[in-house]
Amino acid sequence: MKSILELFAQDEIKVDTRDFNYTTDYLDKFKKRQILEEKIIDKLGEDGKELFDEYDDMIAQLQSDIRVEEFVYGYQIGALMMIDTYSFLDSFETEKNGMTEKRSNIIAKRDIMQAVKKEVQKLMKEYTAKVE
Repeated sequence: MKSILELFAQDEIKVDTRDFNYTTDYLDKFKKRQILEEKIIDKLGEDGKELFDEYDDMIAQLQSDIRVEEFVYGYQIGALMMIDTYSFLDSFETEKNGMTEKRSNIIAKRDIMQAVKKEVQKLMKEYTAKVE
């Protein structure tokens, strides 16, 4: 089963439309790549063209896989940054019933995170069942 982050990264769950404003530098490089690709294809025979198409498809698949992994990794880093931010706020601890306020907050957050994780897993199973 795919994680919710993988589904977001692969646009299987859509929040809003995505528009990209490519820089002129990017567009120039893209045009140059197209020209080079056309020159290579012109020099190939039929077998070479089929092989090149297969190669090009594999590159596209690899880029898609990398895009998903980078999205998930970046999202995880963002989540860790948020946890660190809240941990910093919790560092202002005071004594309370023999347990520090900080420890109490961490335990409460852990319990909330576990409950949220279970709910997300449940929703993902339901979503996956609908998609399949």
